[in-house]
Amino acid sequence: RFQGKMRRMATHALLALTVLAIAAPASCFAPPKLLPAALASSARSCESSRRPGAFARYSFPTSPLQPHRGMRLAVEMSGGSIATPQSVGDMMQDAAEAIRKGQEAGLKRMAIDVPLPITGGTELDDWPGGQGQKYVTLRPMLQESMRVLGFSQDQMQGREFLGLSDDAIGIFRGENVTFVCFANPEVLKTLQGEENTLVLVNHQFFLDQFSFQGTKDFLASCEVVYTLNSLNMKGPGALPIKGVLARTYPADFQVARKLDGGGNEMLGTFPKKPVQAELEGLFFKDSETRDKSLSLFDRLRKIGSEASKI
Repeated sequence: RFQGKMRRMATHALLALTVLAIAAPASCFAPPKLLPAALASSARSCESSRRPGAFARYSFPTSPLQPHRGMRLAVEMSGGSIATPQSVGDMMQDAAEAIRKGQEAGLKRMAIDVPLPITGGTELDDWPGGQGQKYVTLRPMLQESMRVLGFSQDQMQGREFLGLSDDAIGIFRGENVTFVCFANPEVLKTLQGEENTLVLVNHQFFLDQFSFQGTKDFLASCEVVYTLNSLNMKGPGALPIKGVLARTYPADFQVARKLDGGGNEMLGTFPKKPVQAELEGLFFKDSETRDKSLSLFDRLRKIGSEASKI
């Protein structure tokens, strides 16, 4: 009877953990944490909520974040199939080189997507200051890319915005390149009229079935030349899987799975940015083979660890 009771308890625990895991999103594109020494944070990534007037609470720091080599990526995959940058400075230099190669190829509109180090996060919100707080973090990082592309000091120190200041849509104009941070559909006409090579940085265009065709066409004209995103995926039985999506133009988009022992293994490449369904299918199929010999204990441990983050 004692053994039967223990089996029932184990079954109930497994069902509870599975329900929790299934309740989590099937996948999300959360950026890898960047942990500079001066900006260490233990908060996990989550969707920030913008509050009116929040940008006014954040002034430019007297000693801005500098993208030096001491600012390391929390997710390092140096021994695997995808070579990822080892610091924020390296990442922004890689992004600049991708933009330069895009220019050489004749691209007039480009986009980059870079993860931000969490600054001033709380237990409830990684970005209590909303978009304005993100801008204060991104601005000094972007200066490294501007330096590589030949921006002058005055151009790099610009503090110009499009639209409302609370939207923190910063714009930096160089001789032949214009960076726009956190652009959204409200400034679409301004973006369409830009004569310089246009580079969107972490844009806020989120397409759905109700999006205007003009917005869809504009985004289709913007080549994603640099991206670095962590992936949280699911295998059979809601088994949590970690991965990475990366691209540095002109290379294809690369998808790799993080390995428990360190490093990563390439799962596939795509000429165009893969959609969510493609990524889910790729990781699920890989997990069916790679994880088929996992013990019940290991599966429970992985599911329980993921469920505790919900």
